[in-house]
Formats: sequence, structure tokens, C-alpha cells
Amino acid sequence: MQKKVKNLVMLILSMVVLVGNIVSVYAKESNVENMKSIKAFTEESTYGRDYEIMDNTVEIMPRFPVYKERTVDLTFPDWITPPSTYNFNAYDTELKTQMSGTLYLSTYAHQYRDFQPITYAIYKGTVAGNI
Repeated sequence: MQKKVKNLVMLILSMVVLVGNIVSVYAKESNVENMKSIKAFTEESTYGRDYEIMDNTVEIMPRFPVYKERTVDLTFPDWITPPSTYNFNAYDTELKTQMSGTLYLSTYAHQYRDFQPITYAIYKGTVAGNI
């Protein structure tokens, strides 16, 4: 099992070198039996890309960060000054991953709905996730 995992890791790292124009890559590893992930590094920097080892298999799944611009419209009861930030956390069906991040207040307005005062706020920002 240990040899299969090492061979598979080396195959994936070789593919990263060929596809990613990276001069050389090495993996830091510890006890292979208990490993949950492997991180690949270039010699020139400390940047590493995570590869997750799936439980009970020899499959290794790369984790790539993704970013997306989001706009959220919120309605608050009564006339208030809305908070300057909104913590976004939702599943993105297009990217099939959990996205999270901080959105910032873009604009707000006081309005009436059904003769009741409300505050309508628009938050914008970039959220991140892993695929």
C-alpha cells in the first residue's frame, strides 16, 4: 500500500512538472500510513499545492483555490445603519464547493414595504473556495 501511494504521488508530481512549467517539485511527507494530504513545493518558493488523499483508497485529489465575485441584497426591518461587513458562507452549485468570505457594504437605502420601514442593503466582495 505504501509503495502504491508513493508511486501515485510521484506520477502526479511528474504531471504537475510537465503541465505547470515547474522546473522541479518535491513532496514533504511523513508517515505514509497516516497521511491525509501531501503538499508539493517548487525549489524557488515556499508555495505549495495540497493534494488530499481520500480515505480507504489510493486516489489523490488536488485542491485548487477558486475565487468569485458575489453581490448579496439584504433587507433589515426598520430604518437602521447596516453593518459594514457581511460574512458570506454558501454552497456554490456551479463550482460544486463551499464558498466563504467577507462582503463589504456597497450601498443602502431606507424604504417602505407594506407601510413598514425597511433598510435595503447591497454587499459586494470576493469569496473563495477549493475545488
